[in-house]
Amino acid sequence: MQITNIALSRLLKLELPQLAKNVLEIVEKHEPEVLLIESAFNDFESLEPVIESLIVSYGPHPITEQLKPLRRKRILYATSISFQVRGLVKGFIDGADNDIVVAKSAVNRYLNNLRLNNEEIINERIDQFLNEIDTDLAIYSAMSALGFIPYIDNLKMVHSDLKTLLVSRNASFSKREKGKTSASSKAVRNGLEVLFMRISSAMYDNKELNYNPLISELNEKLTRYKALIKARATALSAKKYASQMAKGTALAVVMPGMHVSSVNDDDFGDNQNQKRTAAPSRKNMQLSPINNEQ
Repeated sequence: MQITNIALSRLLKLELPQLAKNVLEIVEKHEPEVLLIESAFNDFESLEPVIESLIVSYGPHPITEQLKPLRRKRILYATSISFQVRGLVKGFIDGADNDIVVAKSAVNRYLNNLRLNNEEIINERIDQFLNEIDTDLAIYSAMSALGFIPYIDNLKMVHSDLKTLLVSRNASFSKREKGKTSASSKAVRNGLEVLFMRISSAMYDNKELNYNPLISELNEKLTRYKALIKARATALSAKKYASQMAKGTALAVVMPGMHVSSVNDDDFGDNQNQKRTAAPSRKNMQLSPINNEQ
């Protein structure tokens, strides 16, 4: 009796650790020390931390959804300040000329076309804008005189909340294991292959021992996973076939006024020529008059 061979590389991410755990349970149940495969079992058992690392994908971070409304608010507050400064410059809103010049300079430098940048640049530009207001008395006085401080406070509040969430999300991301899934999967697959090979070798070297119960139970489990792999391959082939058939059907659709022939132009021409040759004119088919002269 031999161990059933399956394509371990075709197992899904979460099928592989499940199979590995099942194999560990089966081999342990059949007393590996009695079957003289204890060393092989222990070596594979040492991969348990790697097996456990093959976990469900994290998916989108929950904090990401909380960021969207804050990003929109931040842009709206910044845009509102920019629009009001434009209104001052064009005379739609009253304000002292010097205050307008100072406000315009600050807003143009930091807030204009803000939404066209990536988040890192937006964060830095708003940081610098708010810092200018906090540290430059002339800018603060101009903004205060023009009544912009409530808008700036709103911008500061939503910007602070957004940065706090970004820091929290980044800290959460840093705790996740990265770049190990592929290596871990390969290690587990290799571990299974080596274990099966060592069991097969032990069977060959120790013919007096009965490995059939172990092999039979392993094969029962492996056959199920082999069936899963085959079912996926069959479904994929059916999907590809259906897609090709759909494309073929689409190509067969004839638009009104279009002429479609099942033969190519050359063949069509040859067929026409053959028809002309095979069907001479009525005039040519008439019999020549009989010459009665002897």
